[in-house]
Amino acid sequence: MKKILFLFIAIFFLCVSCSGPMPSIGGTESEDSETNVDNSDTVVSSDAPIAEYPLETPQSAVDEALQLYLEYINELRNDIYFNDFYGTMSLVFIDDDDIPELVIARPYPHDALIICTVSNGALVTTLVEGGGGGINYIDRGNKFTYIAGIQDIHYDFVCCIEDGTFVILHEGSQDSSGNQFYWDGEAVSYSEYIARQEAAFDVSISEHDNMSYIRTADMIYEINVQLSGSPTSITTSTHDPISGLLTSDGAFAVYDSWLDNHTDMTPISRQSEIYEYRGEQYYHFPAKSTYNYYYNILVHMESGKLLHMLIEDGMYPITLIEPLDNWYDKTHDSLDTTQILDIINYLQPPMTDEGGIFGVIGTIVSNYQILSVSVMVCNDRGEVETIGSASPLTNAYDINQLEYDLRLDTLTPGGKTYMIEATDETGTITLESWFWVN
Repeated sequence: MKKILFLFIAIFFLCVSCSGPMPSIGGTESEDSETNVDNSDTVVSSDAPIAEYPLETPQSAVDEALQLYLEYINELRNDIYFNDFYGTMSLVFIDDDDIPELVIARPYPHDALIICTVSNGALVTTLVEGGGGGINYIDRGNKFTYIAGIQDIHYDFVCCIEDGTFVILHEGSQDSSGNQFYWDGEAVSYSEYIARQEAAFDVSISEHDNMSYIRTADMIYEINVQLSGSPTSITTSTHDPISGLLTSDGAFAVYDSWLDNHTDMTPISRQSEIYEYRGEQYYHFPAKSTYNYYYNILVHMESGKLLHMLIEDGMYPITLIEPLDNWYDKTHDSLDTTQILDIINYLQPPMTDEGGIFGVIGTIVSNYQILSVSVMVCNDRGEVETIGSASPLTNAYDINQLEYDLRLDTLTPGGKTYMIEATDETGTITLESWFWVN
């Protein structure tokens, strides 16, 4: 009976024989584990029995297993191919006890799965190369199947878990031409191949693990919830003890508090990426609305200030960053919000020649006094080549008034960033666009 989990990766070897490739599956445990795992070679057999486990598992065993999963996932976060951004995973019940198996998808550098289980108090993993499409499994039926593409050959594997080891019950293969079919090493017709495949695994009662895939940070949160019994009892560090800056968990707490008052917005993931903007660092969280529009939310590492970032891709991309509440009010309120801090009637600068000029066109509007306005051009190193600034203290300001302060005719050849920045008492809005000087 399995009791806990594993801490290391057991390697899935794909061996090619003249009668057709047959993967050999085995498991290993971490060198740091206090318990030992039987590392004897796995016997691969189409007649292997389906393992039987008790239907009731002590909660302590489940918790110990989840804790080992948690430690293992945290180790994987240091791997470029399993970090918070790329790693997706799912908890599924393959055999019939109450400890879930952990299935981890690795899209890069090539499709693969890590399937994790527990045996004799140790965490055991199997690396399935070419199986990035996920598994179909019969819930608590101790049988699963996956598809793999190896050296232009398509494989269908039907497996089970026996004493913590993944055992291949059946192997089907077909060549890239689709003319040769083998089932358990025997040449068969296409119709016989399908018949044996359906007899070995009933897809109609199975589930697919990728229907429940979540990203690394979300799985960590989910396991913590299961271990604590409640999201509110999870202990996380909101600030780094050395720098004093917000941690990713702390930034999400700030963002989540804002979401409580904006119920039409939901986070796509608890995971974040680091985004650097004008020398400041932010946590970047993707979000979507009830209408399935997608947004980019930034949380400042030091202050916790919330911003919204709009990126319009194209030959000359445009980035608009503004206070989150400001953006939300403009785009979601049913009231007239035309005077909330905004940049309107903006004209993107064209490609120009050295010594040439272009019109500085756009208007800053706000329902508060506009405290400052700057228009500047920076080179590709972020250095300001020319700038014009004003302190209007009005509710509207035409940036064309800064045209004569900007020495556009002095710009050097190369890529440039054209930036408009305006501030009122609610915050700062920044619009950036790229252009070229010949």
